[in-house]
Amino acid sequence: MTFANYVIDRLAWLLLLCFALLLSVLGMLIARVALGVLILILGVIALVTVLVLVADYLRIRSFYRELSDLSRSLSSQAYLCSALTSSPHTREQAFVLSLMKTMTQAMVSQIEKTKQEQGDYRQYTELWVHEIKTPLAACELLLRNSDVPLQAGEMSLQAGDCMPAGERAQTGEREQAGDFSFSASASVNQRLGLQIKRIEELVDQTLYYARSGNLENDFIIKNIHLDQVVKAAIHRYSRHMILAKVYPRLSNLNVNVRGDAKWVQFMIEQIISNAIKYRKPQAEASYIDISATQQTNDFGVKTTVLSIRDEGIGIPASDCSRVFEQAFTGENGRAYAKSTGIGLFLVDKLARKMNMSVRLSSQVGKGTTVCLCFSSALHDVM
Repeated sequence: MTFANYVIDRLAWLLLLCFALLLSVLGMLIARVALGVLILILGVIALVTVLVLVADYLRIRSFYRELSDLSRSLSSQAYLCSALTSSPHTREQAFVLSLMKTMTQAMVSQIEKTKQEQGDYRQYTELWVHEIKTPLAACELLLRNSDVPLQAGEMSLQAGDCMPAGERAQTGEREQAGDFSFSASASVNQRLGLQIKRIEELVDQTLYYARSGNLENDFIIKNIHLDQVVKAAIHRYSRHMILAKVYPRLSNLNVNVRGDAKWVQFMIEQIISNAIKYRKPQAEASYIDISATQQTNDFGVKTTVLSIRDEGIGIPASDCSRVFEQAFTGENGRAYAKSTGIGLFLVDKLARKMNMSVRLSSQVGKGTTVCLCFSSALHDVM
């Protein structure tokens, strides 16, 4: 609070004082008080008034300045100011602090309640994910034990599509299975198996999303071998890749990095999933090139860059800067496939949790490259 603002707040009181002084001066003039005495009295009153105002302002300023400094230093925890402020100088300041403490306690109580609700919801989500995996696994086992080929003339499984699958096979057209496509000659069980696999992947994505805000209970940083993690991710998506005719090419992956193997594998899976989803529709076959390079800066910090490059449709330049935003689907998500806008958002979020970085570059019609950068200076992850 500035002195000018302090005076403005007390302007009505000062005007009333001036009016009282004016009446006093008129009374003393009527009483024929000597002019020198009158000036002396007015000077003393004015001096005392100014000194009182300045002293009161300095006392109030120290209180509010302390609150302001605490607010800036605590930043996001500024609500704790009332608890850390020293004893008030006046009853008015004590009343203000009392109100602030009451509001702070109410807010902290609400925050704790919200945290508890979020924790309960996260636990329910994790429990639901684990429970739903049991019937999905049973369905997949049943499909593996009974593979019934789709006969010519049977209806395709795509929602809203009533064209016989045999006619599709003759035209060479490819059918959609959720976000992925496959040959029209695929069996019913292959199609159902692919759908079940896709459900499992979405369920896993739900689980990782639920845990991404609170990783300390499921987060182990250690040396991991990139070759093993990449191959595990490819194996998870092997069925999709075979049916979509997207093939991996691996090179220079005999490298150890610091990270959590499970979460890094999940990040790679999301990138591979996008590469399959946004491949060129007319291409007979395409490749995903996965390789690693190592660099050392002037301070001796080694950085390993895992590069995953596809030969898909690419991302428009206007969308490249936003692909890591939550729920952002862009032009490709609306035109080519059903997209949630969660995959790359989780990749970026998890990377920051592990002190990694993610880079993306793309050209429309040529493909997209996503780089995961691991630093040897990984520490203080949480």
